[in-house]
Amino acid sequence: MNNTTQGSVNAITRFSDKFKISYSLYYVWNKLYGQTSMQRTYFSPNYVHIEDNDNRTSLNKTLKADFSSDYLVKSNARLWAKLSYRQIPEKFNSTAFSLFNNVAGDSILQDQVDLNRNINAQLKYTVKVNQTTAYLLSARVLADDVDQNYQTNSLLYQHIPVFRGTQNLNQLVNNTNFKLKLDFEGLKRYNTNFLYLNLGNELNHFNIKSNLFGEYNGNKQSIGGNFRNDNFFRLNQSYITGKYVYDKDPVKIQVQLKSTLQLLKNMGKDSKYLILEPSLAFSYKLSDIQLISLNYQYKNINPQPIEYYENSILTDLRSFNNGLTQFYNYNMHNLSMNYNFNDFANSYFTFNLGINGSYSSNGFLYTNLFANTLNYTRKEAYKGVKTITTNLNAKKFFPVLSMSVTANYAPTFLTYFSKAVNEINEYHTFNQTALLKINTGFNLPINFGLGAELQINTTKSRGEQVAQNKAYHYILEYRYKISDRIFNILSYNYYRMNHQKFNLIDAELQYNPTKGNFKYSIQGKNLANLKAFTNLNINEISASSYSSSILGRYVSFNISMSIK
Repeated sequence: MNNTTQGSVNAITRFSDKFKISYSLYYVWNKLYGQTSMQRTYFSPNYVHIEDNDNRTSLNKTLKADFSSDYLVKSNARLWAKLSYRQIPEKFNSTAFSLFNNVAGDSILQDQVDLNRNINAQLKYTVKVNQTTAYLLSARVLADDVDQNYQTNSLLYQHIPVFRGTQNLNQLVNNTNFKLKLDFEGLKRYNTNFLYLNLGNELNHFNIKSNLFGEYNGNKQSIGGNFRNDNFFRLNQSYITGKYVYDKDPVKIQVQLKSTLQLLKNMGKDSKYLILEPSLAFSYKLSDIQLISLNYQYKNINPQPIEYYENSILTDLRSFNNGLTQFYNYNMHNLSMNYNFNDFANSYFTFNLGINGSYSSNGFLYTNLFANTLNYTRKEAYKGVKTITTNLNAKKFFPVLSMSVTANYAPTFLTYFSKAVNEINEYHTFNQTALLKINTGFNLPINFGLGAELQINTTKSRGEQVAQNKAYHYILEYRYKISDRIFNILSYNYYRMNHQKFNLIDAELQYNPTKGNFKYSIQGKNLANLKAFTNLNINEISASSYSSSILGRYVSFNISMSIK
């Protein structure tokens, strides 16, 4: 069950032809009741079976206020500023029941209160010097503060030695993030040649504090240093990017080099990186309707500041996450090729073929470890991944039939590594998605849309298949123009995933008067009254079944007004 109330107000005050101010206020209140059920079995070497079932209630609110101004300083210069404030308080509570390896479980009470406050200020000054030269100066300040208070109560914790007999746990987390960015962009054109320059500096301070408490004789005490974090991450980086573009039919060439000097401080360690990221793009027009392109990019990958912390943080009933403790920095090669054929104006046919490959010698993997019925997940540095993705799109319109046919096929090959306890295995995944859709455009009151989609995911290791998932999706759409002011729309979606079947039916009746500022509609959602959505999934380390209740059949009446 879901209850939602939302509203927004927007206004513009124009003081003169050169100066205007915009305001906006947005608020949403959302209360959700639901049930979830999760079963997961981890394969060798873990041999663990977990079942969790809960009834939950959540209350989310969002308040956002924006203020912006736009001033035309002179005919070729503009000053723009914006200030935004966002506040998101969230509450969550549930009654759950958890089993571990089919051992009789215990009920668990969960309560969580979060508060996210965010202030974002931006300033931009744009100057168009002449027809061939322009530049932009900008500054941005971001201040973000997130508080999380997660409490869980269960007898099952009393039997886990690390908790020292308590059944009440309280995980507190506070994240503060401050960013300051100063930036310059300049563009110069010489006939068919373009020069682009971007330079600036970015300062980022991120602090994460966390502590896990237990209740002992009515007093709250810290569980211990292995569950406490107080980490301050500092990033100061200066960057400069130069780009040259040659653009004269039928050839376009783009060469770019970005250099970055990073100064990092974290956990008492200092590190300095000089990063060079070149890229090259080439395109050639074979004709007015055919284009080929080739792109190469050498990109540096850095973990986010929020990923750096040393000790465990409780994230769920039995789950702990651990962060990174050392600086990591690795590079990725990305190569893409595209062919585009667009003759829709003449033959009503378009075709696109894209191939993208990426490779990195270094990367990360996630380790799952069970101890005393608790699951610990850690991100570790290891070998990188290899990915090849192909995308084929074709669309054909048949004027005689007033019908269009769209087809898409997207296979993906992925090589990666996964670790369970101390065993690391290499996996090869082949994912395929195929879509065929037909839409009619009859010069009649009624039109239809038909579609079918297939997804197949297969994973192999050591030459043997270890997992496969299949999903089918069928679509029927119906559009009926009852009159110039009344429209009827119906959408039917049928899903079949790993022997599970689901039906979703939505309908809408619209009334748009020729006079006045109001529009009316009646919407019927989930008319088949589907109560829960279940997903069965098998991967290289586990088999899982997740069921979540969804909002049942309901009807809504809508009135909208536009002021002109």
